[in-house]
Amino acid sequence: MSKVMELSRDSLAELKSIRELRVNSDLRERHLYENDVGELPSIPKALVGETTPAVIVQPQTEEQIIQIVKWSAKYKIPVVPRAAATSGYGGVIPVNGGVVIELIHFNRIIDVNKDKNLVTVEPGIVWKDLEFKLQSEGLAARIVPTSSPGSTVGGWLAQSGAGIGSYQYGWLEENVESAVMISPDGSKKILNAGELSLVSGAMGTTGIITNITLRLRKYENQAVFGIEAGTAAVVQEILDQVLKSGLPLWHAGFINPTAAGLKNKIPPKTHHGHPHPRPVLPESFIMLLACPESVSYDVQNKLKSIVAAAGAKMLLQSLAEHEWEERFTPMKIKRIGPSLVPAEVVIPLENISKVFGEMEKMLKPPVLVEATVVKGKEVVLLCLIPHDVRKFTFNLAFALSLSILKIARNNGGRAYASGLYL
Repeated sequence: MSKVMELSRDSLAELKSIRELRVNSDLRERHLYENDVGELPSIPKALVGETTPAVIVQPQTEEQIIQIVKWSAKYKIPVVPRAAATSGYGGVIPVNGGVVIELIHFNRIIDVNKDKNLVTVEPGIVWKDLEFKLQSEGLAARIVPTSSPGSTVGGWLAQSGAGIGSYQYGWLEENVESAVMISPDGSKKILNAGELSLVSGAMGTTGIITNITLRLRKYENQAVFGIEAGTAAVVQEILDQVLKSGLPLWHAGFINPTAAGLKNKIPPKTHHGHPHPRPVLPESFIMLLACPESVSYDVQNKLKSIVAAAGAKMLLQSLAEHEWEERFTPMKIKRIGPSLVPAEVVIPLENISKVFGEMEKMLKPPVLVEATVVKGKEVVLLCLIPHDVRKFTFNLAFALSLSILKIARNNGGRAYASGLYL
């Protein structure tokens, strides 16, 4: 494929001839697709060059996607699939122009199988909408992203995600029964469990996902417990003991003291002009653990013993429940920013203390970290550095994401996802 910033009259006419396909070539509309939720500094942005697509299409059927892909192969025009664009790492930025296939309207639930605990959906369905439908059937997704209110199922599979629930169920790929992908030649492939690596984490570069069958769990309310830990070493010790004890947790995660301190500075919500201050968090490592309510009594008793032995203490239940209610809003900190330098890495659980120790030594700006534990073996660190994209120094601060990645790699870790930035 070559760089295509404008379509020829013939190629555009042929694209528009696809029955009932929404096609938009208006330049003002195309400019809206130059970015995702991330913000590139001025220098890297100049190096990336022109990022305006030649056209945007919004398919409604799988057959339309097949025809678009065959058309793109015929004219050698790049194709970029795009859903909600909530990743922030540049995976949907059309650096070679071409066609943006917007899948956010490809958002239907195809089938719910209550006997097998499976649901088949189109890739553009938003997680929160899917969860609402599943709960009415007594079911729930095994894991969900913290960006659940806006992100899509297909986008998260394309990125290869871990999130809330990953302590028990692991990566999203491990909870997908099958997926359907349209290959670059327009052929249709059904990918079963052992073949999902062809699309998982590929950010749409290997083909376009048209439907996904997810494995589900029976819906049950979750009990949440909070822990105040003084150091990263204590966090690691608690997680080690939780793992050894076999506690039936669904989710485990934590934030660092910087994140707790910055959360305390977020402006309060207002209701009819009256502020509603948020509760003040202790500026420590704050851990949140969740389990099904049916086992919460035993979990709580064992957890208290583990926490006491590690020299930590249980968080006030009201604080734990408040933080749990806000689990889908990690980007609230942007209200302080006004911009954020992002870095997301995966590290071995056994190296939590080393990684945080090196970050404190090497990184002078405050780094907010929100961590998610994956099956008691790995930890995903979402690192955010508050800054201001309008300042030239944002270019220098942006390079700190590479420093965080280097620290992770030196300790057996890796980048969380692919994309233009990583």
